[in-house]
Amino acid sequence: MNHLLLSDQELVAKILENDQDAISCFLKIRCKNVLTYIKSNLFRDNYIEIDDLISELYLYLKEDNWKKLREFEYRSKLTTWISVVAFRYFRKKYSELVTDNRLFCPIDVGRDYIKIDNFDENWQAKIDLLDAINRIKNPTYKLVLLRMEIEGYEPGEMAKKLNTTVSNVYNIKSRARKELQTIFSEVRRYE
Repeated sequence: MNHLLLSDQELVAKILENDQDAISCFLKIRCKNVLTYIKSNLFRDNYIEIDDLISELYLYLKEDNWKKLREFEYRSKLTTWISVVAFRYFRKKYSELVTDNRLFCPIDVGRDYIKIDNFDENWQAKIDLLDAINRIKNPTYKLVLLRMEIEGYEPGEMAKKLNTTVSNVYNIKSRARKELQTIFSEVRRYE
């Protein structure tokens, strides 16, 4: 079935039935332009990825059995409605992140985030890891790697800190590790 050809009512009905293809089509195709706009106009230089925005929007819409989506009354196009809903949600989330300094997570060995004297005998490897984490541009990825890999935060603790689900923390951590592997590969290539 081509979900792109569905009317707004048909697509919403499929989403409410938890049709994964319909959900994916909606978030990754129909919402792509609005999420691109939000990324470039709201988050600008904060290195937020479209995949992060998709995950966050999915979790927000899915809350309470798709409560927000059930409020859609078809008085406009679905894409118009989701543009307003998404922009309001991410504007609020952005202001919370900025207030909480989560978007600005410098990792510097010289600061109090990590005390070198607490490192065990493998301190050089940890310094290399910190250096690689510091090269990651996405501040949320930095925060997740720093807290979970270095400081030993549990996924539940990290989810509370980021105000998201444990499942999304695992997704963020997975993307962060992939970026970290890329950085280590580049460093090895120049050694």
